[in-house]
Amino acid sequence: MSAKIDYLNETDTFIQRMLNGEFVFTSKATELKCVFDPQTTDTSMERIQKTRLLADCLQMAINSYEANKHSEQIKLYYAELCYDYIKTAWLTGSVQESQGLTKKVEECKTENIQLRKKIEELSAKYLEASKKIEMFESKFPPLNKGR
Repeated sequence: MSAKIDYLNETDTFIQRMLNGEFVFTSKATELKCVFDPQTTDTSMERIQKTRLLADCLQMAINSYEANKHSEQIKLYYAELCYDYIKTAWLTGSVQESQGLTKKVEECKTENIQLRKKIEELSAKYLEASKKIEMFESKFPPLNKGR
């Protein structure tokens, strides 16, 4: 059951990231060839006829997955198929993080460093203010304390 959830989540996440432009397809996606249905038992000539570019196989699998979302069993089959092509695309370098995403990561790292410095400054100021309050309270005890 958990494998089903993984395939579905991985496929949905990939599709969402693709729509968000978080990665780009490289030229390898239009150079590598795959058999669209790897479970086929067709003869070698029929397999050759089913051979497509990786980009095409992935797009056909995604289209089939989205077209069959109403049927849980068929949806799972196409989610697994998508996952296989997605994994192949990442492993072969046919997909890579987009420059926009890389830029966002660098911006977040820079902001993180700035925020850490700000926290250090504020912590130092807080400790200094705490010491001044303690010193003030030791010199001037509260007026209401004994009543």
